Amino acid sequence: MIGLRRNLRINNPANPRIRVADRPADYVEAGLALAPERWEDGQRTGMGRGDYEWWYFDVHLDNGAVLVIIVFSKPMNGIGQPAAPYLNVRLFRPGQADRKFELPVDCASFRVSKRGCDIIAGASRIEQDGSQFHLSLALPNFRARLTFTATVPAWRPGTGRYEVDGVSGQYFAWLAQMPSGVVEGTMEVEGIEAPVRGSGYHDHNWGTVEIAKLWSSWWWSRAQVGEHTVIAAELTASATFGAHSVPIFLVTRGEERICEDWNQTSLRCDHYVSHPVTGAAMAQLLCFQYQDEHRNLSFQLSHQEDLFVHSFLAKRSWPTRAVARLMGMDPRYYRMRGRAQLEINETGSPITYTGESVYERMSFRNHLPAANKHRPHRGQP
Repeated sequence: MIGLRRNLRINNPANPRIRVADRPADYVEAGLALAPERWEDGQRTGMGRGDYEWWYFDVHLDNGAVLVIIVFSKPMNGIGQPAAPYLNVRLFRPGQADRKFELPVDCASFRVSKRGCDIIAGASRIEQDGSQFHLSLALPNFRARLTFTATVPAWRPGTGRYEVDGVSGQYFAWLAQMPSGVVEGTMEVEGIEAPVRGSGYHDHNWGTVEIAKLWSSWWWSRAQVGEHTVIAAELTASATFGAHSVPIFLVTRGEERICEDWNQTSLRCDHYVSHPVTGAAMAQLLCFQYQDEHRNLSFQLSHQEDLFVHSFLAKRSWPTRAVARLMGMDPRYYRMRGRAQLEINETGSPITYTGESVYERMSFRNHLPAANKHRPHRGQP
């Protein structure tokens, strides 16, 4: 069943509850320079009750596979819990079921430097050496030795902190320490070794507000389109925090940033269908649009295939699912592959570049079938 809908987000409501900390005083308070520094990718929280932190890496392999590696200080929904670190690895290969490898790590065997991304997690280690990240991973049925070499400098929107307005110490933070890079190495899956080569990405997230309470949903994508690197995302605040959308849009040409925006970008979602697995309405076409006095940019994603779909309530008991849905919660995560198209108009004659993207959708709230979706109000996911 197909339903068409156009949704032009309004990114600057009159009274947003969540703001990007990008004022001069914010940099001073956080002790940050305008450009990210190496230490920012180190430990940023106390890793105790009341915070969370994770380091994310992915590789788009030349053979079409996708490898995702995440080091968590604790489960995403466990902000009130003490540290419970673990490694999470997912491997998506064309025509095959996705593989998941996970390993809890004893706190005594988990160490993170405050000077940079130097992590020891049991027998696994991640080390930063200049523009390179060396990953040595040892999980049950999965081992890897990978080198990520950055080709685009680190970036963050403002200070990287999304602060709850008027509430001191309440924030979500994001740093793209490696927006794009080259990855080489080997991985071993159930004793079978294979070479790894492709494009890489690394970011770092931490905060003090439970993600499901702060955000109702987000879209996130990264792509290499010709000589351009693109990071395009939109986070939608929950009703408690203003129900407004917060964009992220970075476009580089080589190492040159031609667009870095967290205020003016809009997202249009089109061609909604009922998802075959979850029944939720899912946009098949996304278009991020940005304009300033020098250029117009459009970044479009067209859905090609699902790599992974997960309902966080699927394995919960019936009473738990019922209570969660009565509270409006039904968290679902989608990772997809799509065709990417970047159009840049700097001279009056637009130039179009094409490529592929792996992107994701996270939604925490109840989901209506596409046929029942009504016209969206401001900030609706």
